[in-house]
Amino acid sequence: MEFKDVMIFLSFLFSIGSFAYSLKTNTKKYELKHIKRKEILDWYEKTIVILVELKHLADYNKLEEDIKIKKMSELYKQIECGRFLFPNIDKNDEYGKDKPVAYQGYRALVLDLLVFYYTMIKDDAYLDHKEHIEILIRYFTSSIFEILDPKQHLNETTKITNKTFSHQLTYEDFLSIKPEIIYQYI
Repeated sequence: MEFKDVMIFLSFLFSIGSFAYSLKTNTKKYELKHIKRKEILDWYEKTIVILVELKHLADYNKLEEDIKIKKMSELYKQIECGRFLFPNIDKNDEYGKDKPVAYQGYRALVLDLLVFYYTMIKDDAYLDHKEHIEILIRYFTSSIFEILDPKQHLNETTKITNKTFSHQLTYEDFLSIKPEIIYQYI
């Protein structure tokens, strides 16, 4: 084998190795993003269950004091756990520097919404402002939606898995489909 042939072979091996490495690191990057995403989604799920339960209990005037205290305690725990996912924001203005480190700076919006919700329940303000509870829930969900960007995540997942996880059908689209065609979506 000539030197030139050895170099071509080594270049070929290097190219394959580089390609494998890039695939591996992109996959690893995706895995790490997926783990963080799941962590936030798990926290979100626990939190939204509490918010919705409180809302429905309030809507039907079933928010008795013992249930209220239990649910408020659960919400408070979620707010505290959320501090690790959404740490306070330091605007370099010394705000909150006298507080313990986890509470220095400005609370992230996603947690501020929960604190406002908590305060409304605690102070019985929800009794006169039930529509605000719904708005807070929607803003909370939208904040998490913006952070996780499910559309981008679906695109990345589709690229990596070669599978589509959404048919992009709306309710109106569904109603316009002939009933016999619907079976292909089930």
